[in-house]
Amino acid sequence: MHPSVPFQRALPILPYIYRHSSAHLRSKLTMSSSTRRIPRFPEIPNVNSCMLSSDVADRQGAIPIFSTGKERDGTFTPKISRLNEHQLGELLRGRYPSDYRFEVIHLSNAAPETSLIYDALSDHKSERAFSMTTVRNAPTPLHQWVLSGVADLLTSQMPAGTKVLSDSPIQGITSLKEDKLIPDLQLLYKEHGALRSKAVLSVETGFSQQYESLQHAVRRAIDATQNVNVSLMINLKEKPAFRAPFSPTSSGLYQHPITKEYVDTATMLTYLESSSHTEPLPKNPNDLESPLFFLGTRWVGRVEGTLEVWVRDKVTQKAVRKLGPILFYGSKLRVDKDTPYIDARNEDVQLGLNLSDIIISANDDLKKPFVIDWVKLRECINEGRMALAMSRCWTTMNHIAELNGKKK
Repeated sequence: MHPSVPFQRALPILPYIYRHSSAHLRSKLTMSSSTRRIPRFPEIPNVNSCMLSSDVADRQGAIPIFSTGKERDGTFTPKISRLNEHQLGELLRGRYPSDYRFEVIHLSNAAPETSLIYDALSDHKSERAFSMTTVRNAPTPLHQWVLSGVADLLTSQMPAGTKVLSDSPIQGITSLKEDKLIPDLQLLYKEHGALRSKAVLSVETGFSQQYESLQHAVRRAIDATQNVNVSLMINLKEKPAFRAPFSPTSSGLYQHPITKEYVDTATMLTYLESSSHTEPLPKNPNDLESPLFFLGTRWVGRVEGTLEVWVRDKVTQKAVRKLGPILFYGSKLRVDKDTPYIDARNEDVQLGLNLSDIIISANDDLKKPFVIDWVKLRECINEGRMALAMSRCWTTMNHIAELNGKKK
């Protein structure tokens, strides 16, 4: 789940930061470099890996936001994240920690370090009535490739009168007390004679995200609306978790990936720039899903991809899981009778969904199955992993270049 809505009045150098009010969600993250002073963030670099914007402050659908650290019905509480000194330093400099394994960070507001964030976000000290802060990384190329593939699957099978919308609020929330619900994708359908389209299907994609958080967003897309009948959840996990390479020692030296000798920042940067024209390559040329290596180091590990289908129960009208998890990506993962997966890596697994289950209608043309092309979905992940490797590498190179510039 990655927000990529237009960032009006956004400060494009900070992570997405969500605050949790004891009364209601505060959407006062309106912030710009020209209208608000940031008193305690020295030398914030100009990077685009993270963003802060009031437009995404209330993205309940993308990242569950909880009153007093807990959702209103009390069913789910996110785990407080543990950051080491390096990760916290990166966060306070406006970078999402590249070696943090999850895509969402939950900070306890009892921690003294969190006051640094509040000093940057709050106009008044008295407004700090929050119990948790959630920091969200910016969209990754892997998310974008997967969502593009799913959008193609939807548009190729749905009838006229439907459209796919990304990163926009779902209209028709059943309660005014509910916060905005903004899924990664939503399928809109406009009935004949209707004035506006209604969301009938939602899609959420998580990458190295807590399963409970992702599942909560998927269920809420159905529970908090009247017309969303199906919610698809794509869960991607990287193994082993990514750790940013080329971290400097306490003396500011880097270990050269080829010679293994320790070199200064300028020497390291020269090597990286001289090799930057090459592309990431699979560790095993015969296995496109194997770890991707570039500049002598691993930038993307193996990825496990599963899909779950959630539908609206006809009796309770609440979300229930119809099928899944379906394992469709991850060639080395062992699946047998004792694992909960349905294996779609080498078989054409059907979802058991008709178009009429998504768009409730008596139209006979909709009584045909909705089909997932697993091969195309795997191709999207392969493309996304390559793009992710390049993105991570360029982020690291830019960081080293900044450090080199400061030393001149």
